Amino acid sequence: MIRNERHSNSHNMTNPQVSAAKQVFESALAEVLDGNLSELARRLNVSPQAVQAWTVSGVIPARRVVRVCEALEDRVADYQLRPDIFRVPLEG
Repeated sequence: MIRNERHSNSHNMTNPQVSAAKQVFESALAEVLDGNLSELARRLNVSPQAVQAWTVSGVIPARRVVRVCEALEDRVADYQLRPDIFRVPLEG
């Protein structure tokens, strides 16, 4: 079953953060899935329109971030996609 994903503008990211997140998302998508939005949607069990909305806005819903990272074979990290929620891990 594919569910519709409502696009939400509720985030606390700055414009530079949104631009950076959009860039790393698109880069990982191109690298792993050759830019195939439909395949990412299939892997996440969401509509291709939802993935398209994320691509346009540069903001992935918080509840989808971890699964997006997994679907993109961890070529992108959660803190890169949503720095307003996730933090860079401390080296130790």
